Amino acid sequence: MNIGMIVLGAILASICVLPFVAAGISKKKLSKRVEAMLRALMLEHKASSSKEELVGRMAIALDESQSMLFFVKKHTDRNDLIAVRMTEMKSCKLEKESRTVTNDNGSYQLIESLILRFMPVKQGASEVCVPIFKIEDDLHMNDELALAERWSAIVDEQLRLRVPLQAVGKDQLPPKQLKASA
Repeated sequence: MNIGMIVLGAILASICVLPFVAAGISKKKLSKRVEAMLRALMLEHKASSSKEELVGRMAIALDESQSMLFFVKKHTDRNDLIAVRMTEMKSCKLEKESRTVTNDNGSYQLIESLILRFMPVKQGASEVCVPIFKIEDDLHMNDELALAERWSAIVDEQLRLRVPLQAVGKDQLPPKQLKASA
């Protein structure tokens, strides 16, 4: 009877643990799929990653040498694959769309979307939107807000440091940059 209880306990324990193990395996497979999609997009543009981040069903990477940003997000019915050539962009703005929700406990802000919006240098060129989070696609936010704020700062820094030589004459460059470009 003692052995029967041990076997029964082991079976019950494995039944309780099995869903968590299956979820972990599924999450790792999804992560590898998203990373493979990112690598394929970067390979298509002959780029390599100098900074990258993978969060759930989404990955974002930066190639500093080519000044390109790559974004991949896996949905159940589609995939978002976006490559942004930052040399063609003058600014990046994090747009946070939210609404106030009121209930018995008070009111709070519900974020409905987070978008990195790139404004082009050329007049008339279309802007590029990178949809980090949309409430229609994801019911709740995980680390998207922190990721959006962090990458907005990274992109702003890249755009700020970039000085296009075609827009500025060599005589107008600061001395350090003049020596590096000569």
